[in-house]
Amino acid sequence: MDLCIIGAGVSGLILILLLAERGVPLNNLCIVDPYFDGGDLIRKWPYVISNTPWSTTLNSIKTYCPSAKIPKWAQDLPLDKPTPVYIIVKLIRECAKPVLEKVRRIHGSVTSANWSTPKSLWTVSIKKEQTTETIEVKGLCLLYGANPKELDISIPSIPLDIALDVNKLQKYIEPTDKVIVFGTRHSGVHVLKNLVDCSANSIIGLYKDVKPFLFARDGEYDGIKIDAATIADEILANKYPSIKMLSISNLSTMLRETRSADWVVYAIGFEPRHTIPLLIDEAKINTKFEYDKTGKILDYPSTWGFGFAYPSQAPDEIHWDVGVSSFLEHIHRQLPSILSIIYVIQ
Repeated sequence: MDLCIIGAGVSGLILILLLAERGVPLNNLCIVDPYFDGGDLIRKWPYVISNTPWSTTLNSIKTYCPSAKIPKWAQDLPLDKPTPVYIIVKLIRECAKPVLEKVRRIHGSVTSANWSTPKSLWTVSIKKEQTTETIEVKGLCLLYGANPKELDISIPSIPLDIALDVNKLQKYIEPTDKVIVFGTRHSGVHVLKNLVDCSANSIIGLYKDVKPFLFARDGEYDGIKIDAATIADEILANKYPSIKMLSISNLSTMLRETRSADWVVYAIGFEPRHTIPLLIDEAKINTKFEYDKTGKILDYPSTWGFGFAYPSQAPDEIHWDVGVSSFLEHIHRQLPSILSIIYVIQ
């Protein structure tokens, strides 16, 4: 096998599509995933509203994957409106399906991968439902997603994926509950609105910036926009009296509020999962993997990381770009480095 792709979420499927566009031998690719259902976006975040209009996703696929067949339903959606992320997953899955059928798919979870210096190959161990399988490949691509960051605070927490789904959230809280929300970017803003819709009595939005919300319209690179910006404007206009915004720099008030909180929600970003040990000649090098601007995993041969766990750095070299369009652009830009090591394209 030439390349093992770990993770068949949106980023993994995007990589498959891009490799197909470059004419790589698909029968020498394998992709490993326990579910093959679209990843975290479909299992945890399906009803989160995207922060970009539908046209951005559609145009990115047309630009970088011109051979992909765009279904009619996707072309009929309003181009200027954002969509729930399950719609984006549905599109990527339908576009990738003909290609994925030509790739070796292994239903299971990678438990470890060992690089053999004498062989210049990775041996990947995969736990399936009742057996364990090993395969040898020239290169690895890690596209296995990330987990929400959390803080070590002794308050019961509501998982972010629950807080972003109002139907699930209402099963957690009572109207008399007081809920603290850390973070007021895109996800945090939607959590605040969901808590209002669940009739939470007291909602505290904690922010670390100079203002409660940073807006894209004000020139902030990753500022909130579209639906999140509308909600933030409504909060600032006191449309939702149950919401109180509080800066974390106001330490005494913050501590007082947290003491009486029933729940906390962390909307403070994500961190890569590091559940797969990578070894070199059976020796573990690092427990956490660092990567450079090209997606190359440092200290490990022929290994790359892309997607939500390993996003590309923005042009300002401060922020990080996430989303289908940025994943497409970044992976497309890095394909030559993968292909030069793994493949000989005729």
